[in-house]
Parts: sequence; C-alpha cells; structure tokens
Amino acid sequence: MSDDGSLSLLFGIPLVVFLLLANAVFVATEFALVTVRRTRINQLASDGNRAAQRVKGALGNLDYYIAAAQLGITMASIMLGAVGEPVLASIIEPPIVALVGTFAPVVAHTVAIAVAFTFVTALHIVIGEFIPKSIALEQAERTALFIAFPLSIFVRIFGPMIWVLNQVGNGLLRTLGMDVRPLGDDPLTVEDLAHTFESSYSAGLISRRELGLTRQLLRLSDIESQELMVSRGKMVALNVAATREAIAAVFADRPLTRYPVYEGTIDNIIGILDAKRLLLMSDDALDESWQSRIQPATIIPETAPLEITLEALRAKDTRMAILVDEYGGIAGLITQFDIVRFLATDLPETIHSDSHRSLSGAGQYPQTLSGLVTVSEFRESSGLELEKSDATTMGGLVTELRNSIPDVGDSVQVDGLTLTVLEMDNYRVARVQVDQDSDGQVPAPPDDTEEASR
Repeated sequence: MSDDGSLSLLFGIPLVVFLLLANAVFVATEFALVTVRRTRINQLASDGNRAAQRVKGALGNLDYYIAAAQLGITMASIMLGAVGEPVLASIIEPPIVALVGTFAPVVAHTVAIAVAFTFVTALHIVIGEFIPKSIALEQAERTALFIAFPLSIFVRIFGPMIWVLNQVGNGLLRTLGMDVRPLGDDPLTVEDLAHTFESSYSAGLISRRELGLTRQLLRLSDIESQELMVSRGKMVALNVAATREAIAAVFADRPLTRYPVYEGTIDNIIGILDAKRLLLMSDDALDESWQSRIQPATIIPETAPLEITLEALRAKDTRMAILVDEYGGIAGLITQFDIVRFLATDLPETIHSDSHRSLSGAGQYPQTLSGLVTVSEFRESSGLELEKSDATTMGGLVTELRNSIPDVGDSVQVDGLTLTVLEMDNYRVARVQVDQDSDGQVPAPPDDTEEASR
C-alpha cells in the first residue's frame, strides 16, 4: 500500500467512525424530541438544569429542530456513503487482487466496491439508525439532555439552511392542500388520555384505584346528572310551613345534612336547608325564624353532564342541586358527595348507597333489580346495549315499552330479555325481574371487571 493510501486510511477510517456517530446522534435527537415527556423537561428546566432548558427551547419550536435533525441525518448519510465506500474498498481490494491476480483488476475493484457498500449499509442501519433509535425510545429523557448541547451548536451553524428547508417543505405541503400545524400542537383527546392511563397502569406506574379514578374523571362530561340523582320519589324534603316538632321528627327519622324545602308541592322547591345551621340556633329562634336559614336552590337540568353540575356547585359554593326535567318538574336531586362517590367508585354496583339499586348477579338470569337501577348501569354490568330509549331507569323502561302504567305481573320483551314487574310503589315500578327469553341470545357480561367499572 502506498504512502498516499496509508494517509487516506489514516484520515478515512476516523472520518467514517465520526460520520456513523454523527448519524446516530441525529437519529437519537429526532426520536428523543418526539417522545420525551414535556412535563419532566419543564420541571428540570425550572430547577435550573441548563441542558433541560435547551431541550425545552427545542420542544417549543419542534418543527425547526426536527428539521435540523433530519438535515443532520441526510448530511451524515450522504457523506458516509461518499467516504465510507472508497475507504473500505481500498482496504478490501488488495486481498482480492492478490487472490484473483493482476489479470482481473476490474473484477477485484467491482467486488471490493460491492462488499464495501454492503458493509457500510449494514453499519449505517445498525449503528447509525437502529441502536440510537432504540436508545432514544427507551431513554428519551437522558438522550434529550445528552444531545441538547451538540444540537444547539449544529443549529447555530446551519440555522439559515434549516429555516429555508423548513419553509420550502411547509410550502409544498400547503400546495398539496394539507393543513400545516406545528409539531406537538395536537391536544390529547379523551381517548388518548385514557390510553395513556391504561399504559401507565400496565407498566405499574399507577395503582388500579388511581386508574379507576382517572377513568371516572374522563367520563364526567359523558354521564348525565340524572344517572346519579336521588329520584323525586326518594327525596326527603321539608315543607316551609312545617313546625318545629315536624322538622325534629324528620331529622330523627331521616337524618341528612341538607334538605330541599318546598312550598305547597314538591314541584315548588324554594331553597335548601343546611341541618347544621339549625343545630346552631336556639330553641326560641328555631320556632320563629328557621325559614331564614333557607339558602337559594341551585336548579340544573337533569340531562346536564356531571362536569357542568360539579362546576355549578363549586361556582355557587353549595353542596346540593335540584334537577328538573324537560317540563320543569322536579326530577330529583344530586349532591357533591354523590359525584365524589362516583369518582371513587370502582365497580358499578357501588354507584349509589341505596342497597335497592345494587346489581349483584349481573349477567346471571333470572335476577331481581330495583326499578330505580338506571338503564346505563344495567348496560354496563350486563354487557347489553338494549334498544334506544328515553327512559332513565329500568322501571321507566318497562313503563315506556308498555305505553301505560304497569301492574304487578306485567312483562315486556327487549333484546332477548323479559322484564317482569314484581312490585309497584303507587305508579312507580319498584322491583323488576330480568330473565332470558327462551329463544333469546343474550351475551355474557364482560369478563374484565376493569372494563365494566365505572
């Protein structure tokens, strides 16, 4: 090998190694910036970490820095091909020439180039692409902090070129009719958040109870207030004209924290009475002015999502809301505690404290339910969709399907099930037996209790 060849190898091999490492760094940069947790970087930056501050700046202009990484990958790859193949070919060719003899130098050169190309390509894929990508995905935070300084140097040197290439690329995309938005600007949907929490639970980062709580929080906008309400028929309310003895009797029989107060009929709720306020009053004051302790009632449509109801309770600094139906009649009430209990609920049968509303034996037939069990509760516990209905409760579903007030023993069929009235409370269906039709195909309830949890 000539001195020129030795000199070429002396500089060529380190250059090939450098270009491979440069390619690896830029690949790791791209994947690390896309996958790193912004909240963690923001926290480190707030603590004074200089590398994190650089990464935070890059995340704030992600399009630009991703373009920088792609430019670096392209430059390193092209230079690696231009330098690596000749350098390796010059190493491989002499042994091949010695093997085939000087009569076939063209063959030796061609074989050397082919082998060098294959070897460089393999190095490029494994060392320059696969390994840095895997490291960046596995250790996104550490990788991002590591590449922060070299990336900032590269951006300072090639900043104008990066900007031009980025603008040209965005312009071509707009020409094709695509909406160009900054990377990382897409907000997470509820489904994305749910999937994130599921993944965190699977990885052991959060407990099952924490997973259940986050699921319930994400559902606040989907659940109507009427699904958690104490129905009109089960409300304990006070007549504004009640005497001290009558109030004391109600307190003793049904001790609660707050009571709706009505005038004339239950459809005329005039306010809410906090029982603690009465306990602080003297006996004389209680006889004369207990009505002065009545607070204005918060009136909300029964179809309002729990999210809206909770916000209304917070805004008015109250703990109870009265729910009205579409005709303005009183449908029931809901308390802040009902919503908090819903958030802490892990299984559907514990949604409400009323034992009559439990769904024990869900999915097993026959089973007996309270008429106050909501249709959505039954759907979730049984795995059935049931036909579309305006009814909120199972008792209401029976009444709706019959188009009349049912009697004990009356039954209706729906989606392979027979609903039979076992007990009436005046005009309300109090208890229902759910059984499978002889020819009905009723699916089994979900096996995964987490998926059935509310």
